[in-house]
Amino acid sequence: MLLQAHHCAWPIRWFRGAFADAEAHADAGIRLYDVVRHARQRFLYLGHDPAVCALSIKAVLQWLLGRPTQGLRSEHEAVDLGRRLKHVPSLAHALWFVCQGQIARGDAVAVVETAEELLALSEENGLPQTRAAALVYLGWAMGQTKDVAHGVQRLEEGISAWNHLGIRSNLCLSICLLGETYFVGGRYEEAMEQVELAIATSSHVGDSWCLPRVHMIRARLLEKGFRNPDAAEASLREAIDVAVLQCARGPELRAATSLARLWRDQGRRAEVHDLLAPVYGWFTEGFDTLDLKEAKALLDELARA
Repeated sequence: MLLQAHHCAWPIRWFRGAFADAEAHADAGIRLYDVVRHARQRFLYLGHDPAVCALSIKAVLQWLLGRPTQGLRSEHEAVDLGRRLKHVPSLAHALWFVCQGQIARGDAVAVVETAEELLALSEENGLPQTRAAALVYLGWAMGQTKDVAHGVQRLEEGISAWNHLGIRSNLCLSICLLGETYFVGGRYEEAMEQVELAIATSSHVGDSWCLPRVHMIRARLLEKGFRNPDAAEASLREAIDVAVLQCARGPELRAATSLARLWRDQGRRAEVHDLLAPVYGWFTEGFDTLDLKEAKALLDELARA
């Protein structure tokens, strides 16, 4: 029962934006877990293995908390365990949240591979919830790497299926990803509608973990689509404030880098260094990841100027 108490706690704390608490519950569950002793639990509680759940959600949490290398390790452990158990719903669960970790770190190529496997597994075994999630994530990845129109079609199909099931959790992220893909396709008005819907949905259901991402895409829309840099700056500051409140170093770095670019383009170079250097300096791993490489490149550019 204690294992399942932690199993109920870690996703709720994650959705609420309490990432350190969520990770502590996941770690406690992993310490209690025994693959033989707790084999029946994947059939009794929530339809999937608790350790697979803990590891796959930890992959997202570790990126959010500023440990991207550890997050990548948790992704592999979650999928490996899901395959070893030979329990389809547990493997689908692992692929589902590994997709979210890959989306969080911006690895669209990895998302295509993971989401395609999740989609095939879900359709073969009649799993409508993970099928809807796979369509959303695959659509986002396609929009980033290939055909934006086809990506939008997949996203809209996935969100429609999600709404048909009546599920509200994880909906905020899906709406945000549709807004991002509309933005890539130059459909700025529709993108802004989705961003505002994501903010309203987050407030309504209490799912706040991806709010910094929502504010960041809103800032990109305001800057590039609506030519309002002051409003874009306000949205980026809001993204940073939410990330700091959540102890979310990954989103904080990404938002700080975006704001630093905005200030650089406005000639505010001294402010750029003061903003970005302390956030970047906090990190001790993941220097080969996109976010850290982009932040370092910007700091190096300032140093040469």
